[in-house]
Order: sequence, then C-alpha cells, then structure tokens
Amino acid sequence: MLRLPLDVPLILSNDIDELFSADCVAPALIIVPSRDGTGTNAILRAPPTLFPSHFGSGSFAKHLAEAESAHARVTIRHNARLEMDVDDKADLRTLLEHDLTATETGGWLHASGVEERLRPHLKAGAMTAR
Repeated sequence: MLRLPLDVPLILSNDIDELFSADCVAPALIIVPSRDGTGTNAILRAPPTLFPSHFGSGSFAKHLAEAESAHARVTIRHNARLEMDVDDKADLRTLLEHDLTATETGGWLHASGVEERLRPHLKAGAMTAR
C-alpha cells in the first residue's frame, strides 16, 4: 500500500512508478521523508497492515521505529519532488522557487494572488517599473 499526503505539489507520475518498482517484499517499508526530515511524504508498506500510519512532525521516526518492531526491511528514498510539502508560508515561498508554470498548483497560486503576496520582490519590481 502506498500512502501519499495531499500537500506534495511537485510529484510526477514517474515518482510513483519509481516507488512501485522498488523491491518491497514483505515485510518491508519504503519511505520518503519530508524536506526537514521529520515528516513522512511517501510510505509504501508490505503488507499494508504492517503497522499504522502516523502523521505530522515526528512521523518519519515513528514509521522507522514501527518497521524495526515489525522486523521489516527499510529502504529510505530521497526525492526532492516528494520531499517538498506545503505546511506553512515558508514552504509556499520555497515552492515558488520552482517552475510551476505548467502545473495546476502554479496556476492557482497565481490566480488566487497568493504568489504575488508571498513574493515581495515582485511588488518592489513592479513599483520600480512605474
């Protein structure tokens, strides 16, 4: 069973394919940490009932401890797109450093005005151009 949070806006279909192509023979855990290393941004368990899911800060360590208790083989994967999640304004600012032009997320950030509010240098640049 693969579990992904909804706040990983840079994910691509091949990121999911890569996780499913990894060797995950039960009992096993494949896990992708959040950017700060405390959360879990992707978790693939075999069997799906190996242990319960945990959420939020500290979930990465909890999942590793659960896997150890279950004597599961653990594979930690690093993937910058999966590690990028959005929990606060600082994360949104970091997200805006990526090319989001062809994404629904980028379109929404622009249309909603969030992009403009979070990029003060854009406002300063617009004022200077006047």
